[in-house]
Amino acid sequence: MCQGYADDIVIIARGKIESALCDIVQRALTLTKRWCGTVGLNIKTAIIPITKRGKLPAMHPITLGGIELEMCNEVKYLGVRPIATYGAVAWSQRITFNTVRASLSKVQRRACTCITGAMRTCLTAALEVILDLTPLYIVIEQIAKKALLNFMKEGTGRGKVISSRLGYEIRSKIPISQLNRDDMSTTKIFEKKFRIELGNKATWNETNLENTFKAHTQRWFTDGSKTDEGIGAGIFGPRAKISIPLGNYPSIFQAEVYAISACAEIILQRQARLQHIVICSDSQAALKAISSCEIKSRVVWECVARLNILGENKALQLVWVPGHKGIQGNEEADRLAREAAAT
Repeated sequence: MCQGYADDIVIIARGKIESALCDIVQRALTLTKRWCGTVGLNIKTAIIPITKRGKLPAMHPITLGGIELEMCNEVKYLGVRPIATYGAVAWSQRITFNTVRASLSKVQRRACTCITGAMRTCLTAALEVILDLTPLYIVIEQIAKKALLNFMKEGTGRGKVISSRLGYEIRSKIPISQLNRDDMSTTKIFEKKFRIELGNKATWNETNLENTFKAHTQRWFTDGSKTDEGIGAGIFGPRAKISIPLGNYPSIFQAEVYAISACAEIILQRQARLQHIVICSDSQAALKAISSCEIKSRVVWECVARLNILGENKALQLVWVPGHKGIQGNEEADRLAREAAAT
């Protein structure tokens, strides 16, 4: 079986007579439908009338394959920005020139006037504010910086995409680029000295959890939280209620993995005597990343390394538990994580 996709197209008809416009669009759709039938493609379309008039009484129904199409108030069409920003990293330095910025502003202005039907005297900046559109030169700057940061993770200097001088300029202009990156070259770790028990809300029940908590089992709960103030991790266990503020930059996924990693480090430092240890987390994404043989995150790699050290002399198990289900340990870990995020 072979499956293919065609890209977006747009049919535009302009004029003053509504019935004539409907006839033009109908003929165009009929031809498009006929061609798509010859190559085995289906059509998914929408119709939007752009006008200053309040009502369009002379418009008649437009059909596709015998089915009447509804008129929409809005439609998403990917066209101008992907073309204007293509290869931005190669030419973005030119946008410092006023002539280039003016050219880009004209391109976006044409789109703004088509969408709003505004008069020529309307300012481009005002139309951008009304439509919540970022000026095109700023969008290009952001895309170029993102591409440069991706290049920099491979290093700078001879034999690299980014020269040492350009790397220094990027670090001075973008302070965040000096932070340690979490991504890394794909590493494969096949040996896991611990077990992971993944479940789902449909099959999970508290009896299964109690069966996992055998006698002489040390129970730990971890969680991550993200608020407007920041990111935090929480750890709850025997004689332990720990909140770890993580600042504003980590993701919630990183916070969840780091909470598990920090929990393993605490258990190692305590040199627990009990042989059975269970670490519970409500993050499916974190547990799946830890269980995967392919690792692309430094936080995950460090977590797996600590868990393997802990699992050398202990029967270590990681268990998924559903969040916000009244499980005392999970609720405590969630509270500690939220406290850490708020500080």
